[in-house]
Amino acid sequence: GVVRADGVEAGDSALEDEKKYSKVLEELRAVSKTYTEDPGLKKERDMLSRKLGTHLIQISGTQEQVQRKTGDIVAMLTPMPPQVQAFAIIKFCEKIVMQIHK
Repeated sequence: GVVRADGVEAGDSALEDEKKYSKVLEELRAVSKTYTEDPGLKKERDMLSRKLGTHLIQISGTQEQVQRKTGDIVAMLTPMPPQVQAFAIIKFCEKIVMQIHK
């Protein structure tokens, strides 16, 4: 393993994954920037964030339920413009991390 500057020990593959995911997150933030920063869309962003949170809460352990909820989320995101999709993906990931750290 390797010890990062913040003192966390991680394997080489974990560090490679971290770099890859950081790059994807950076790209998503760039794509969603106009949507995220538009004050006129705050209510829409909040509503989308709540919908994603509801879907995440409804996901439980069975593979069938996970597949169904994943389908619901994909169906919700598919018609949205790329900047809204990027925002939603970031929010969804943040919500997953919050659930893990509860």
